[in-house]
Amino acid sequence: MLIALTAWFGSLPFVDLGGLDDYGLLFRMPPTFLLAVGLLLAGFAVAAREDSERAGRLMLMYCLALVVVLYATIPTLYDEPRYAFVYKHIAVIHYIEEHGAVDRGVDIYQNWPGFFAMNAALSEITGVDALRYANWSQVLFPVADLLALRFLFGGFTDDRRRIHIALLFFLVGAWVEYSYLAPQALGLFATLMILGLAVRCLRPHPEQWHQRLLAVVSRRRPPAPQPFPVPAWAAVALILALSVVVVTSHQLTPFFLVLNLALLVLGRRTSGWWLPIAITVLFVAWTALSWDYLATHFPTLLGGSPVENAQPTTHSSPGEPSAGVQFVGTAARGLSAVLAVLAAAGAWREFRRGRPPVLLAMLAATPALLIFVQSYGGEGIYRIYLFMTPWLAFLAAALFTGPRLRTSAARATALLAAASVSALLFLTAYYGLEQENHLSSDEVAVTRWFDRNTPSDSVLMLVISNHPYPISGDYDKHLAPFGHYSLEVLTDDAWVNRPLGTADVDRLHEYVASSGPTTYLLLSPAQIAYAENHGYARPGDLPRFFADVVRSPRFEVVHRDGESYLLRAR
Repeated sequence: MLIALTAWFGSLPFVDLGGLDDYGLLFRMPPTFLLAVGLLLAGFAVAAREDSERAGRLMLMYCLALVVVLYATIPTLYDEPRYAFVYKHIAVIHYIEEHGAVDRGVDIYQNWPGFFAMNAALSEITGVDALRYANWSQVLFPVADLLALRFLFGGFTDDRRRIHIALLFFLVGAWVEYSYLAPQALGLFATLMILGLAVRCLRPHPEQWHQRLLAVVSRRRPPAPQPFPVPAWAAVALILALSVVVVTSHQLTPFFLVLNLALLVLGRRTSGWWLPIAITVLFVAWTALSWDYLATHFPTLLGGSPVENAQPTTHSSPGEPSAGVQFVGTAARGLSAVLAVLAAAGAWREFRRGRPPVLLAMLAATPALLIFVQSYGGEGIYRIYLFMTPWLAFLAAALFTGPRLRTSAARATALLAAASVSALLFLTAYYGLEQENHLSSDEVAVTRWFDRNTPSDSVLMLVISNHPYPISGDYDKHLAPFGHYSLEVLTDDAWVNRPLGTADVDRLHEYVASSGPTTYLLLSPAQIAYAENHGYARPGDLPRFFADVVRSPRFEVVHRDGESYLLRAR
């Protein structure tokens, strides 16, 4: 383990961020990075051969070390928070810090402010700006989720190997980003903790009225109660507190939480029959407070056909994506398929052992019911997979465990092979879009200059919305029409994926000028990367076009930081 961490740390100075292309960061990593991952997986596979308390601790340590290698790489290499959309979250945190309250009329985030208010309080207590610690949430949340999953899985089995193998497959299977500074990250952790508390601390008893009722339709006896240090009243208090966090922080997570709790009740795994009802009531009440905003800005919040709702957003790639982006997408879909196949094989093995994993299979499948409700802006299919992943990982782990105290070398080898394939696909998917996700200090600096030096009614126009904006706590003063954070050029069909030459500079001038006298145009490298990678612009067009715009007498360069320019139409 120490050798692996040393190899990882030693590889970081040799990573070439300047040479990023549409295949992402993995192909810019030195061989010692992959060596570190391989050593950790091999060490885990060896430790997983035994079912002992010592082996369990060792497997957990290997999982935590893998978190460091997989998730601490970005915070160590990057000077600024990863992902352009994280900066909106930071802006809301800054807003609450500065105003001490929220305004439900500003945006959707201020209607679900729980996560942001907690971070504003954290920044005030510690004196550390969210802009500075945002990247390290990518380490904090995976560690927290691993511990929460370990707690949850312990309510289903006392097999240490299966628990920790499930943790490993969650780590290398969850390619949908769940660790960045966002309400979804907190919502996932809180959901896992609620489920763990319900299963571990609210154990069903045959004498309870609801258990007698369920016994009429199910011959399965509830598991024998197991003692746990947290008393039931304390567990209920924690569950209610965490439920408030989930309901006030994220619009979608309560849907998955209620479904999981309902299945645990029907599967006679918890005595908390009232929990799905209570959380539903809480969510409906909170949503009612935001209904005026939702009715105005999201009139089609619910509905759509299941086929439409299962489709990813078309906004991300209106044209032909680049070869690298297609390669990364294939890796992500391949990883999903690998985990699903492993889970199916694990479920079949359990069935052959006389233990049909009906409840686990249902827990893994029910997130897909979201497609009958809404598309979540085209992201619903990704959130479905994210909430499936813990249960798929737990089912997959059954394939590599058995009743023997010591696993055979062949099975350990099979575990290593499956984990290695999954890890390679994960690395390709997780690091695959870093050309557009890596944001420079210059790009952040030009945004900060705009926030501090332009009139309060100024509006920012981006070529495409892949820039660290907004950031400041007064972002509500710079909102574009219809509550958008900025105006965009390449979301207009007249501009998408067409040749751009010098003649288009005048057309852009007219486009900017017609948007109002306080409109500023911002050009930056991350916008070029996103637009070219996702089919908004032809390769090579935007750098030349940006240069023509900057040189044009029809535009005034108001401020510049590196290759990022803030301009106004003359």
